[in-house]
Amino acid sequence: MTGILHITYGNFSETRSGRWIAYVAFTAAVGLLLLLNWTGVFKTVFGIDTAILITLIGGYRIYYNSISALFERRIIAEIAIFIAIIAALAIGEYLAAAEAVFIMLVGEGLEEYASRRTRSAIGKLTDLTPARARLKTGDQERDVPIGEIKPSDIVIVRPGERIPVDGEIRHGNSSINEAPITGESMPADKGPGDLVYAGSINTAGALEVRTTAVGSDTTVSKIIALIEDAEHKKAPVVRLADRYARYFLPVLLLVAGGTWYFTGELVRTVAVLLVACPCALILATPAAVVAAIGRLARDGVLVKSGLALESMATVDLMVFDKTGTITEGHPVITKVTSLNGMSENELLRTAATAEQRSEHVIAHLITREAQIRGIAISPVDEFKFDPGLGVEARTGGHSVIVGNRRLLESRSIAISSAADAVLSDLETEGQSNVLIAANGTFQGIISIRDSIRPSTGKAIHKLRHSGIDRMVMLTGDRDHIAASIARQAGLDEAHSELLPQQKVELLEKFKRSGRRVAMVGDGINDAPALAAADVGIAMGVSGTDITIEEADVVLMNDRLERLPLLIDVSKATLKVISQNIWGFAFGVNVVSILAASFGIIGPAAAAAAHQVSALLVVLNSLRLLAYGRFRESSPVKIAAQFRHQAEHYISHHLPGVSLAALIGNASHRFEHWYSHHKGELLRRAAIGFFLLYVLSGITMVGPDETAVVKRFGRRASSPLGPGLHYQLPWPVDEILRVKPRQIQIVEIGFRTLQAGQDPATDSAGEPAAYEWNLQHRSGRYEKKSDESLMLTGDENLIEVNTVIQYSISSPEKYLFSSTDPSNLVRVAAESGLRHLIGQSSLESVLTTDREKIQSLLKDQIQNNLNSYESGVNIVAVQLQDVHPSIEVVDSFRNVSSAFEEKSKLINEAEAYRNEQLALAGGQALARLAEAAGYTANRSNRAAGDAGRFNLAVEAFKLSPNVTETRLYLETIEQVLAGKKKLIIDSSKFGKRQVLFVDPQGSLIDPARIAGQAGNQ
Repeated sequence: MTGILHITYGNFSETRSGRWIAYVAFTAAVGLLLLLNWTGVFKTVFGIDTAILITLIGGYRIYYNSISALFERRIIAEIAIFIAIIAALAIGEYLAAAEAVFIMLVGEGLEEYASRRTRSAIGKLTDLTPARARLKTGDQERDVPIGEIKPSDIVIVRPGERIPVDGEIRHGNSSINEAPITGESMPADKGPGDLVYAGSINTAGALEVRTTAVGSDTTVSKIIALIEDAEHKKAPVVRLADRYARYFLPVLLLVAGGTWYFTGELVRTVAVLLVACPCALILATPAAVVAAIGRLARDGVLVKSGLALESMATVDLMVFDKTGTITEGHPVITKVTSLNGMSENELLRTAATAEQRSEHVIAHLITREAQIRGIAISPVDEFKFDPGLGVEARTGGHSVIVGNRRLLESRSIAISSAADAVLSDLETEGQSNVLIAANGTFQGIISIRDSIRPSTGKAIHKLRHSGIDRMVMLTGDRDHIAASIARQAGLDEAHSELLPQQKVELLEKFKRSGRRVAMVGDGINDAPALAAADVGIAMGVSGTDITIEEADVVLMNDRLERLPLLIDVSKATLKVISQNIWGFAFGVNVVSILAASFGIIGPAAAAAAHQVSALLVVLNSLRLLAYGRFRESSPVKIAAQFRHQAEHYISHHLPGVSLAALIGNASHRFEHWYSHHKGELLRRAAIGFFLLYVLSGITMVGPDETAVVKRFGRRASSPLGPGLHYQLPWPVDEILRVKPRQIQIVEIGFRTLQAGQDPATDSAGEPAAYEWNLQHRSGRYEKKSDESLMLTGDENLIEVNTVIQYSISSPEKYLFSSTDPSNLVRVAAESGLRHLIGQSSLESVLTTDREKIQSLLKDQIQNNLNSYESGVNIVAVQLQDVHPSIEVVDSFRNVSSAFEEKSKLINEAEAYRNEQLALAGGQALARLAEAAGYTANRSNRAAGDAGRFNLAVEAFKLSPNVTETRLYLETIEQVLAGKKKLIIDSSKFGKRQVLFVDPQGSLIDPARIAGQAGNQ
């Protein structure tokens, strides 16, 4: 096969293999983009959802074909898909729309792969005709283009050349190899008056041929025309999906319209359109066909199209070519008959001696047979080759003639009536006979025949059991040979001496009588018949290129016994296609459409439902890949094998024991029981599997668990608590379990090695221990430098190992808001930690602010996770290990020592300063206290004095004399208080005497004092 693809786009056709490669690459690219979108790896391009791009670009053929069909007033399957895609895009179900496009591309690709048929080898037929010919004009020969040859022109053909025209031999004899035209393996002996055909090979003598037909009028050109005409007569194939779409689409639109009319809900209407997307219908046939083609290919049967499988399942008439199909296609010597007393070996030696210089096919057969039998061949003295007749030779003084009847008759060698009767019997058996004469006497016959393939009889027998009730052979060979071969092969009838056109006419006659015809052939002359048959089957090894290219089926190993398998698989394929269409494409769709129209399922579930139906179609079709395999291991065969082995063992090792009979009887009973209850067993097995499937919906939720139900990929109901629950089985419902009360840990900067891991062999294992905040115990952790290394606010590198403890606060959010909640916590924690470390100094991170950082980090992580609606509750944050980068710890320790010394001196100076400041402050406080006391005392006294004075003023105003006296006395009292006083009795001196004594004990002169007071 040349692998040429025939792709139709509108009215434009391309037949280059590059188109097929481009289509496969385009479909693969669409599938890859769809997968990346579905997994979330690559969802947008320039802000546009890639699913939208897939839908718009990948579905261009759907849109073109749908719009074209609408303009042409045709209904095709693409219209339903087009409507579903528009509906999905309208409600934002971009992924569902893209999936429909991808399934459509895969379906078309499978159809194209299954139906590719090539026509390039038709051009090879034209290569059979030489481009130039040797034209004879008078006594002159000219080499001219074939186009200059006209009827009645004389053409010279030398040995080994192809005959350029159809014509009649005027002069010369030769053996003509007509296999390219008639398919016959034996060269035909031709002489004056015989017809020859363009494309056949002149193997012996030179010929003069009078042209009767040239160019398009030759037989080989008519074969090309027959092939093309047979192809044109075949009825056009209508895709199964388009055939059903004529009824499916109106019903779909009616249901969708009814849903909108009665409910007024756009979502329900769109769900109906989505679930009715005929992806399963489109895959129904190509998936089964490709699976069947793959199954047959394993046994050497190449099927080129699904139509061939469909037609093969209904075939009831099988037509065979003879040479290379029923027979091997290689003539062999079947019999050596001596008629005049000469032994068989002597007769064979005589013939081989005469033929040893000939290049004829028969000469090679005779000489090779003599060599195989170990017969010595004598040297030849004289040799003469008579083209189309035979050879004449002289050896050892004897003359020998080996050839056909015409050669013997031309040499006046008589053939007795008895010998003639033997010849007639051999011809009746289908033998081609070579006559041998020596010294003018007829000595014997060497019979040659094309032997029947060993597998032919077995294949014919199996074909009858497969439903083929009539088998016919068509051949261009002679009547008696055709009848003999047909009889030996077990065929019903044979038609002989047929030209390619006559074979086509017979096939058309069979078809007009209501027969479904399959034709098996191998030669170029069979190509028109293969094209005209309902199914053309070519032999892959012995067949010509044009035959293989034109056939619908090719037997790659030429094994006719594979034909019954072809018929059985074809019938099984039709059954699977029917199951796909009615059981899955329509069955699942009808249920889903009703569910969508009643609001039981939404658009997302509808999209999933049509995917499930497509998946069921593919899975059901894949059964064909195993067709016939289980028969080889069926219970009956296993039991029979066991019985035979047991009986053989016991009969040889335990003679006389009746156990063999018991086992045999038990085995027979089992076979009988199984054959009668096979259907019931299968039904019960199916019911059992169905019950197991239904029971698989029982779910047990543990005491520390909470379960969430996901239906068609979305949350279906509120969480399930501990206990037994029943949900719809997979793939409708999926149970997701979580443990909300379990504390989970996320590690940043390191990973705790699991039991059994060997850190000694892990280059990323924990490094040697350093004395910093937390000892590194080698072997427990795996370092993650890309997470732990951070830059502080004062531009120092630091390694921070952190442990985040969290629990699940909302199972629904935890399961559906993120595909990897633990990684989400890790990313949020690492981001927040880097932010806080970047705002802090190295010293504060290592010492004073660790608690603060932990608290801030916990709040920041929680706020971020809450904004994501992650359903995660941060329980604790622990900076487990904080230290400078291990690579610079030694240098950092030196810096740290200097820093500590500096801090020590600063602390001592500050202590002294604080001490002196405390002392000075005490003294200052004491003085301030005294001053405050003095101030208060003086203020109080002044206030008291002022109060008393004011009272004295008021009193003075009321009674000045009394007041003056009182003030005087009070003043004297104050002055004299604490003083030494001398009191003198006034009675003695006749007046009052006052003696003042100063504090120092000096005498005070009263008169002087009184004078001073008077002056004042």
